[in-house]
Amino acid sequence: RAEADGSGVARILSQAEAGYSFLAIDPNRRKLYWSDGSTMTVSRANLDGTMKETLITGMTNPRGITIDPDGGYLYWTDGPTG
Repeated sequence: RAEADGSGVARILSQAEAGYSFLAIDPNRRKLYWSDGSTMTVSRANLDGTMKETLITGMTNPRGITIDPDGGYLYWTDGPTG
């Protein structure tokens, strides 16, 4: 994350911590969500990188992810490999 002018850059997740493929932000709940193609999961953390947790496991090929912040829903795609 960074300030709008590009200053104050701070890493909140690294590729080693989360093999993220796609990201989504829920501004209402201040959460960052990602799908991880290496562990076949969907996870989330607070926007400062704390409180990481896996929400969905056993996926085939997690891809896109999006949030409906007002409705409180998380949507993702999971498709065949290859």
